[in-house]
Amino acid sequence: PLHGLGALLLAFPLARLLALDAAAYLLPHLYTMPLIVLGLLVGAGGEGSAYLILAVLLLRAVVMRLPVPVGISGGDFMLLAAMLAWLPLVQVCAAGAVGCLVWFPVACMLPKRDVPLGIPLILGWLVFSLGAALPMTTSWPIYAL
Repeated sequence: PLHGLGALLLAFPLARLLALDAAAYLLPHLYTMPLIVLGLLVGAGGEGSAYLILAVLLLRAVVMRLPVPVGISGGDFMLLAAMLAWLPLVQVCAAGAVGCLVWFPVACMLPKRDVPLGIPLILGWLVFSLGAALPMTTSWPIYAL
């Protein structure tokens, strides 16, 4: 995981993607592709992340060619590939779960419309990347329970 300034610098493009997905249901490659490339160069995702990214991108190619509309778009696949470049698979799954726990109660209160998938993924990723940047101590009251 990234620490300090690195985690905060990663938060800026994620915040922009979050705003774009919430407003226009878009996750542009202008933001997702550099995240994939930088994550692979840094090697933050660990061993095997390149194979997982390739699998996600191949799945994207198959789904985008389906004749019926599906609820997941190309930008969502690219965001998932970017997450795999920066986080191990277990943390990507956990980030998705945390993001869903945070986002879907809010989404249920909104007027009925399509729910963008990128928002819970980005929220979970922010929790993991910024959570690693925060100092942790065992002297917090929660550890006394």
